[in-house]
Amino acid sequence: MQFEGCVERAPCVAPAIPEADFCRFDAADCEGTAPGATCQVRCKAPYAGSSTASCAVDNVEPSPVTWVPPTCAMECRDPFVVPEGYVKEAGEWRCAPGYDGRANLSC
Repeated sequence: MQFEGCVERAPCVAPAIPEADFCRFDAADCEGTAPGATCQVRCKAPYAGSSTASCAVDNVEPSPVTWVPPTCAMECRDPFVVPEGYVKEAGEWRCAPGYDGRANLSC
């Protein structure tokens, strides 16, 4: 009697990140993802965001996870020293008392 046809399942590998996006995405979490499991592809700083990638349940070769690039948004942090004339109230930047105009914050 001879058996054949069953192949051992194999973990997936991280996706190949296009060279143009190498500085934007981090897929290190996806290396060695077990069949049927998921992992996160994250945006690299100063961007924020992530997407879920998955390894097929029936994966039998070291194939890349299936993924969709995450939407990355610039993460703009508050300055360590607030410039004179500005104040943050209720989570929004405004002109401080004695100043007039519209406070605009850009990264």
